[in-house]
Amino acid sequence: MMGAMFARACALFVGLAAGACVSTDPISSGGSSGEGAGDPEGGAGGAFVSDGGFSAAGGASSAECGDGLCSGDETCDGCPADCPCTDDCGDGTCDASETCVTCELDCGSCPACGDGSCSLNEDCDTCFEDCGICACVTDAEEPNNGSSSAVTLAFDTDYCDLSICTGDVDWFEFSVSGTTTITLNFLQAEGDLELEIYSQLTGDYVTGSYSADDDELITLMGQPTGMYWARVYGDDPENPDYCIRVD
Repeated sequence: MMGAMFARACALFVGLAAGACVSTDPISSGGSSGEGAGDPEGGAGGAFVSDGGFSAAGGASSAECGDGLCSGDETCDGCPADCPCTDDCGDGTCDASETCVTCELDCGSCPACGDGSCSLNEDCDTCFEDCGICACVTDAEEPNNGSSSAVTLAFDTDYCDLSICTGDVDWFEFSVSGTTTITLNFLQAEGDLELEIYSQLTGDYVTGSYSADDDELITLMGQPTGMYWARVYGDDPENPDYCIRVD
């Protein structure tokens, strides 16, 4: 009776699956196929065996970590090779791969000059607004405190890292033959500076620039060819960092 029922069930299944039906009658000592219940390769309990991805128990095959597919019960914790863990910007935690640049929501705003906090990447040179003005230190061009010790300036060259400390005056000399521009670059907030021009030929004052903001600029036009002096001094009276240029 059991063998007959299995035969009918097998006949119905053949129309649905391409696998082979193997009959084992748990009551009789041998099945009609010749592969009895004691045969380890003959299946157990009438299981269907096919090539459709079913196991001997009829279940789906399990996912394999490392096959490149994040499937089944794989997670980023259990199988990061297939399911890479990704930080979630906005989850309230500044994870290792997140920064203030990539995820401001979790890591907060990046330090910025002018925010009132002297951060690790800021100092008095890069952000005096947060870290304070640098102490005034004598520059490498000293001593040039008078016209007799003036430093000669080449054209189209920036002379930087200069300073005017308390009681200091800097003198420079340069040649003029045609229109000549003298530029003093500095930040007014670090200390106001003034620029004056004198003629070496006569010793007379020629002109000056005394603005109340950043930088000073003087353009000489129609002046006699010859050597001239630039005199720089502080009105505050210090500035720890300025540049001068002649064009």
